[in-house]
Amino acid sequence: MSAVIESCPTLNACCCCIPLRPSLVLISLVGLVCGGAFLFCFTSYGSGLLVAGGLPQQFSKPLRYLHGLFGVQVSAVHVLLLLAALSESDALCEVYIWFMVLFWTLLLCSTALVSSLAFLSGSIVFASLLLVIVVVVTVVSLYSTMIVANFRMTLP
Repeated sequence: MSAVIESCPTLNACCCCIPLRPSLVLISLVGLVCGGAFLFCFTSYGSGLLVAGGLPQQFSKPLRYLHGLFGVQVSAVHVLLLLAALSESDALCEVYIWFMVLFWTLLLCSTALVSSLAFLSGSIVFASLLLVIVVVVTVVSLYSTMIVANFRMTLP
């Protein structure tokens, strides 16, 4: 994994203007908001909104628990990222990178399952929106992980 991290594109700033350390703080705060969104989907109200939006009823309960698990994990790893930015910790940056690889795998697998079953049950709009949202989230988090890897490479 370290060979992959070492060969990622070199970035000196996030979005061409924000230095790497403040970028990590910003990424961790945005990640905490995303973790909160997952936790909102864990609530009965959030789960009800997903069902009203087209989520097949048979996936409501399993996905509710998956959202709760994702919410806690995403929030925790972004707190660790905030600590990594404040303390300039190489180890915490690597924990973040490893977690994101695992998270993308779980997110893409669960999304493929849910969107295909939503498509088969006739919820084409829900399945399409879910795929678009997850692809955008994955691309943005890939970019943020490259920023974390570049910050890690600048540490002494």
